[in-house]
Amino acid sequence: MPKKSFFDKEASLALKGIAIMMMMLHHNFRAHSLFDKYTISFYPFNEQQVVNLAASCKICVSLFAFISGYGLFLSCQRSKTNPSKWFAKRYILTFSGFWFVWVVSAIITQLVDGRLVKILCKEDIYKSIMYIITDFLGLAKLFHTPTLNGTWWYMSAAAVFILMIPVLYKFKDYLWPFLFLEIAFIRIIHTDFSAIISDSQSTYAFLIPLTLGAIFANYGYLEKWCAFGSGKIWIKIIKFAVELPILFMLYKMYRFIPLSVFREYHTGLYPIAFILFVVEFVLPLTPIRKVLGFFGKHSMNVFLTHTFIRAYYLPDFTYSWKHFALICLVLLIACTAISIVIEAVKSLLRYNKLIGKLTSLCD
Repeated sequence: MPKKSFFDKEASLALKGIAIMMMMLHHNFRAHSLFDKYTISFYPFNEQQVVNLAASCKICVSLFAFISGYGLFLSCQRSKTNPSKWFAKRYILTFSGFWFVWVVSAIITQLVDGRLVKILCKEDIYKSIMYIITDFLGLAKLFHTPTLNGTWWYMSAAAVFILMIPVLYKFKDYLWPFLFLEIAFIRIIHTDFSAIISDSQSTYAFLIPLTLGAIFANYGYLEKWCAFGSGKIWIKIIKFAVELPILFMLYKMYRFIPLSVFREYHTGLYPIAFILFVVEFVLPLTPIRKVLGFFGKHSMNVFLTHTFIRAYYLPDFTYSWKHFALICLVLLIACTAISIVIEAVKSLLRYNKLIGKLTSLCD
């Protein structure tokens, strides 16, 4: 009988579901200035408590980076092709969904308010074409060029993640030293360390959780951790009773440990503790895992589209729902509905089959 996997594809999607929900809370309520002109209820909490929670939900980016590191490392491990072909295939698979949404967004926003021309075509024809191509490829943040949607900065990080995985795999027997070299590189080689690490949208800011994902995949730490005490209820109870207060303490510390001093805590230590707890005690609950997995399946499209609604075109609609939880829920449902439509159109146009043929060239 095969061993139970605690972090299979289904669990990975469920963790993405948690991450996308955290992103909704973070983007809507991380600062008072985002909603101060609206009347909103925060019951049963107060406003500051919700703002603090939303600010800490920035770890959603680390969750996505960890999942990427974990999954991409295993993909690279299973690959029979050379690293350049693997990179090309993964880049196409990862970015194909983004390319589709980019084209649809460019057309719709141009028709609504001329956004494409206003943002990407402000300079001469050659620079405008370069800006459009760079943004379409998801590399605008990497090259500091204009973008249709500021939230899409993460796509540049995703490109760097894919590029990094063959390197991590090459040094798979030395991943822990490699992680510390990464940290040292950021802290020592770069002279303006505080500026680099205080940029929460830095292309390189989340290499730590990416590398930790690769480490956990390589050494099976998640499986070993969750398997410890498996079948012995008293051990599970003790682990739960110990881990939960530790996780709460780490959450409280998150606000008091400056990002500019200890980014490794914000992007590594706290998110890993959160992942270990969730994978062991939340994701095994089948109904919860199914619901989270549904939203995780649509997380990419939700991420790509929600800022158009929340910030650019319909902020009054977004914040009209009065209660902070309802605001996040309605936005999540609206974006998931948009995602379902996007996937239906892609299916109708046989877009995924086209991408499949494209990736087959990399085999």
